[in-house]
Amino acid sequence: MEVEAMECPACGYVRQETDDAPDWQCPNCKRAYNKIGGGHKEYSDVDVPQRGRVPHRGHGGRTSASIGAPNNALAIQLIGLIGSALLIIGPFAPFISAPFIGSITLFKGGEGDGIFILGFGLIALLFSFTRRYTAVAVAGCLSGALLVFTFINTRMKLNEVSDNPFLEAVSFQWGGALIVLGVILTIAPAVMVRQR
Repeated sequence: MEVEAMECPACGYVRQETDDAPDWQCPNCKRAYNKIGGGHKEYSDVDVPQRGRVPHRGHGGRTSASIGAPNNALAIQLIGLIGSALLIIGPFAPFISAPFIGSITLFKGGEGDGIFILGFGLIALLFSFTRRYTAVAVAGCLSGALLVFTFINTRMKLNEVSDNPFLEAVSFQWGGALIVLGVILTIAPAVMVRQR
């Protein structure tokens, strides 16, 4: 029996038998096929060699991989994966440094806010692999909100003891910037898919 696979013209996602979205809706970007323009393309299971790479006929024998659509989808996925990796690495990077103490991370041995950012990063990584970019963006936004909260809370605590010369030497390090970059890169794929 021949199974039909559909490619979304907006994000390039190839519908799988295991997808639970309605037939009229792309499981990846959640857009209606008939609203995107051009409908959707159907291919037999013989024509679909692997997920995300659908041969496209009528271009001198070239496949859609050589035209650029799956490459663009792969680039979007790669951005999400890199952003997720930065959210995972960020909590272990130096967040603040203080004299005699050294660098302090957001993870703090599993007791700091960094454990939640790490969790959001792992969630974003999982959804990046399955190309659920809205969920990736939500995880990134939650990480960003938690980072802002931690930054403000730390700054307020430092201001309370501003007369202490020891704490005047406390400075923010590059770990926060790493997480900010991760937040931007996890939000970007959802924006890019919407603009296609």
